[in-house]
Amino acid sequence: MPSINPEFLAACRESVQRQVELLSLLAASWNMQPNDVYYNWRSQRDQSGMIADTAWRYFFHGLECDISNQEDGRFVRIEFGPGGRADCLSSYSVLQFIMTSKAPWGYYPELQSQLADKPAPFNEHSGDYHAIHVLIEPLYTAKLIELAAPALLAIQEQALVVTPEGRQIYELPAPYNNPNTHGFWDMMVCHRMVLK
Repeated sequence: MPSINPEFLAACRESVQRQVELLSLLAASWNMQPNDVYYNWRSQRDQSGMIADTAWRYFFHGLECDISNQEDGRFVRIEFGPGGRADCLSSYSVLQFIMTSKAPWGYYPELQSQLADKPAPFNEHSGDYHAIHVLIEPLYTAKLIELAAPALLAIQEQALVVTPEGRQIYELPAPYNNPNTHGFWDMMVCHRMVLK
């Protein structure tokens, strides 16, 4: 079994820390609580823009939000989780963080060189998605990464139905079947992972 790379584990932890910090910064600029951003941006805010009085630009897409520093290129992808939490991670979000991280944040030159798929200077697209799996798999094996909402995932799995045409659909129970509820949006991200 491959061993855990301590520098990679530190980068994962810092990636989550920076996600939480930046979501709090964005929420404060919008006069709302951080866990409300996930539920409210579609109806109350622009998909992209600058965080007031900062160099940080946000861009919501799908069930994530990319936040990039327009002056130095630092980049964080917020992987939203149930309850609007911002401490979820994916191998891709960690990869993007590592490839762009620099002072005043942690700087990971050895990991950058190990994960790069092109020469420096690096940006959020410079990492090799396949290379990061060698580093993240030991975290799964050691059970340092777990589901953010196993109970919700169980409800989702029970709601899976195969139609006579062979299509897979979810027949979710209330309140999870109504897009106007938090439960619906929580169900969309119940598979997200968190670091213990």
